[in-house]
Amino acid sequence: MMRGKRITSVLRGDDGQPLTVNNAKAASHAFRLEANLRAELQRDAELPTSNGHAATEASIRHTFGAVAAAALRRVKSDPDRANRAAHISRLLRVPLTNPDEVFLRPKATAAEREQARLPIIDPMMDIRDLAANQELLSSIPSQLRCRRVLVFRRSKEGGGCYALPRRPAESAAETSMNGRRGSLQRNSSDRLLSETSVRHHMVTLSGVLRYAYKILKCLPYPVDLEKIRIESRAVTPIPLDTLGKIMENSAPHLRSGIHLTYLLGLRKFEAWHLTTEMVDLPAQKITLSSTMTKNGKATVIPLNADALELVRDLVEKADAGGRIRLLVYDDPRRDPSTGKPRGPRPIENPRNAWRSACRRAGVRYRYHDIKSTFTTMLNRSGASAPLIQALSRHANWSTTLRYLDLDSPERREALDRLPSITKSTSTDPAQE
Repeated sequence: MMRGKRITSVLRGDDGQPLTVNNAKAASHAFRLEANLRAELQRDAELPTSNGHAATEASIRHTFGAVAAAALRRVKSDPDRANRAAHISRLLRVPLTNPDEVFLRPKATAAEREQARLPIIDPMMDIRDLAANQELLSSIPSQLRCRRVLVFRRSKEGGGCYALPRRPAESAAETSMNGRRGSLQRNSSDRLLSETSVRHHMVTLSGVLRYAYKILKCLPYPVDLEKIRIESRAVTPIPLDTLGKIMENSAPHLRSGIHLTYLLGLRKFEAWHLTTEMVDLPAQKITLSSTMTKNGKATVIPLNADALELVRDLVEKADAGGRIRLLVYDDPRRDPSTGKPRGPRPIENPRNAWRSACRRAGVRYRYHDIKSTFTTMLNRSGASAPLIQALSRHANWSTTLRYLDLDSPERREALDRLPSITKSTSTDPAQE
């Protein structure tokens, strides 16, 4: 997020076409990360010359570090560049600067401890050797899973760095960040990268290899990116009774967001950043701009009777409160300067509220699973395959299939409707 708008810029080539997938998350320190990374790469590039080795300029340009830095400069949005710089930095970083960053089993072997002292990818490694080394590429996800989660800590001078979360035993004053006391106590020092984070790292690596092949032309063959990517976690539809139970245990603002997400098949970002300007009640539709959607294309979503009633109620409340965001959180805390309640505030991500509601309901789902429920219910209502794909706003039918849950009763009913060969070919004895 930057200035309230989603950035969906991706890595692009000379022809302006995207080279890799979208990955848009907010970060304000993009240029600093890129500058630090380039400085590290420059220092690494000067090492062979200082040691007296013959390293030509062309060979240095084809190292993974140099190619990664060049690919970063083609990412147009600051948040995107920050995320990709953080991913590449983790792949290049030597954990010796922070030995606790790598999680090792108590009975780790000497070889495992020695491996933890090395970067996952040597910054001076030739990009062609990396692309040809399928064994190394396939081992990167498992090495990333041993990396601990880092947090960005700001300094009084305005800068900051990535570091391990402090342990809960430390005082609240030491764990304060951005003026919020104890905000880091929720983070466990043993928390490792999630599967989604590992997949984002691999997507960034895929973008660097694709850049080397399509733009630099330094790879003599196309890189088989599918072999180094890992599958994302399967989307699981939430049964309607379970979804209703989650809503019963949700705060009012989350209840409205869940209902809106289900009725329109929205993604989480789209639902929680809807504004009154996007709603056209007379035409019974919502228009999402290109900065809102995942594929960067504007789209129009029709409203059925239930959605129209819900959206009209949210718009009336927003107009009465003099705001444009439809979904807000009524913050009961008081402003320290005025002593008055803070009142309605926009929500960037309802992650904590969703997890709390699921915990109270005794279930465990992701918010994005609501979209799978939407797609599955469309299928059970008898909608055609092209219509389901269009309403789900998927570019390919294979993606829509990942959101569908064809359970056993549906399969049995389909088989029961299958005409019988025996009945259709049987003849009347009287005719014989």
